[in-house]
Amino acid sequence: MFSSTYINNFLYTWPFQGNVAPVLRWVGSKKAHMFRQAVQKMITARTSQPADAKPDFYASVTGEGGLHQSKVWSEALFFVLAGGSTVATAMVGTLFHLSCHPDAYDRVATEVRGTFSSAREIQPGAKLATCTYLRAVIKTFHCGRPRDPTGY
Repeated sequence: MFSSTYINNFLYTWPFQGNVAPVLRWVGSKKAHMFRQAVQKMITARTSQPADAKPDFYASVTGEGGLHQSKVWSEALFFVLAGGSTVATAMVGTLFHLSCHPDAYDRVATEVRGTFSSAREIQPGAKLATCTYLRAVIKTFHCGRPRDPTGY
C-alpha cells in the first residue's frame, strides 16, 4: 500500500519521470503481491460467514440490491487503501496535538485508564463510547480545529 502511494506521489510530482514507472512497479511488486494476499485472506475469512454475521462493510454492500461477489474484491481494495491512510493520518495528527496540550493528554489518559483495566479490553462498543472526552479530542483535532479541548 505504501509502495503504491510512494510511486503515485513520485509520478504526480515529477510526471516527466513516467519512463521509470515500470522499474518502480517491478521493485514494489513483491510488496504488492503480499498486500493482495492479505486482502484476499480478509475477504475469504469474511465471505466464509453469512453476510449479516456482523454489521460491517461486507454486510452493507452484499445485502439486497448490493454488489455481486465479483465486485467485492475491487471495493475491498479501495476501502483498505482509503481507510488505512486516512485513519493513520488522523491518529498521527491527534497524537501530535495531544503532545502539544499536556493537560488534554492527561485528561484523556485518566479517562481511558479509568474506563478500561487493560489495553486488551479497549474495543469498539458501549464502554468505549462512554469516553466522551476522548471523543471530543478526536473530533476537535481531526476536524481541523487544533485548539485546546479542555473546554469540553
